[in-house]
Amino acid sequence: MFKKFTQSECAEEVLFIETPKRIFCRRCDALITDTTQTIAVGGRQVHRRTNPANIEFSFQCFSEAPGCQREGSYTFEHTWFPGNAWCFLLCGQCQTHLGWHFEGSGNFRALIIDRLRYERHN
Repeated sequence: MFKKFTQSECAEEVLFIETPKRIFCRRCDALITDTTQTIAVGGRQVHRRTNPANIEFSFQCFSEAPGCQREGSYTFEHTWFPGNAWCFLLCGQCQTHLGWHFEGSGNFRALIIDRLRYERHN
């Protein structure tokens, strides 16, 4: 047997599904971006890379992160994505290093997963 839904019940379900999950700075709780901005780079949204200081980072790629600010000059040195220069991305509120902005053959933000807090819907 099928349950009959009212129009308002259907509208609430659609609203819940279409609501983006917001992503915050883990340190200060500033809004950084949301899940509608996630993109695949090199066929994947999530990457793991090690920098020259042997520190490993897991990060997710985004087209936009309005809560971040760029810091420093762009460089191709030690880039993880050939053809893309990078600079640091900081939280616009507390200045915590949240990731990198890549520019060149692609234009995207790579945000460090463990420095973010992802909103959860119940």
